[in-house]
Amino acid sequence: MIYSMTGFGKSEKKNENFTFNVEVKSLNNRFIEVVTKMPYYINKFDKDIIELTKKKCIRGKIILNINIANNKNDNLILNKDKLKTYLSLTDEIKKITKIESNLLLSDIISMPDIFDDKKIIQSDKNKKLLLSTVKEALDDLNSFRILEGKKILNDLNKKIIQIEGVIKKIKKLSVTSTKKEFQVLTKKIKNISKSINNLDKDRLYQEIAISIEKKDINEEIIRLTSHIDLLKKSLKSKEQSGKKINFILQEMLREINTIGSKTDKIMVSHSVVNIKSKLEQIKEQVQNIL
Repeated sequence: MIYSMTGFGKSEKKNENFTFNVEVKSLNNRFIEVVTKMPYYINKFDKDIIELTKKKCIRGKIILNINIANNKNDNLILNKDKLKTYLSLTDEIKKITKIESNLLLSDIISMPDIFDDKKIIQSDKNKKLLLSTVKEALDDLNSFRILEGKKILNDLNKKIIQIEGVIKKIKKLSVTSTKKEFQVLTKKIKNISKSINNLDKDRLYQEIAISIEKKDINEEIIRLTSHIDLLKKSLKSKEQSGKKINFILQEMLREINTIGSKTDKIMVSHSVVNIKSKLEQIKEQVQNIL
């Protein structure tokens, strides 16, 4: 099964105290890399979140954004130390600026981190709900990856069919070319042999056979066809096969380059360029699958 390397997923879960919102996206990467962005007071759960993510995702750069909303005001605990610090700074600012202004209650309430709920949120109950939300977001991500993978697979199959069509054309041109080339060379030899004494015809025909063999691309076509069969099997495999497909494409490119170097037929050369172009397009697509 083909999975796209990139994708997006999200989940939201809540209990009577908190609402957990998790958004996750994945980017291309050779290995697995997990980046977490979340409130500092749940950093103690970071290891558990990363381990869960690595179980769910094989490769890619996985970025998790975690937000938490407090559903009840009675969950809030006044951070007295933070309040004292703010009030002390306020007095100092007044002395420096010589601005006389009394703080309103609304000003105090809006001070950053003036209320502390981290002790409540760090309970086992909330940890379990948080990890459940992360798991659901990762499942949503993988569902997205599967859908995108199907689109990639359809595109790859179309390109493979096109390549197979071009290979059939090359094979047909090759058979016709070999027969024609042998006839042309034989005719030339007969014409030349009339004016040459003591000509070793067996040796000459042997050289012709060697010359034709050097240009024979039948073995390359057979290997290229075999690689295509392996490529199609890999695309149908249930395992993540992105790396394996990359190796197969390298072998295919090697065979088509050999065909290009052997042929002196313009039509075959054009077909070789066509296949190389398709292989490059496939290679770009494969970079985006697991």
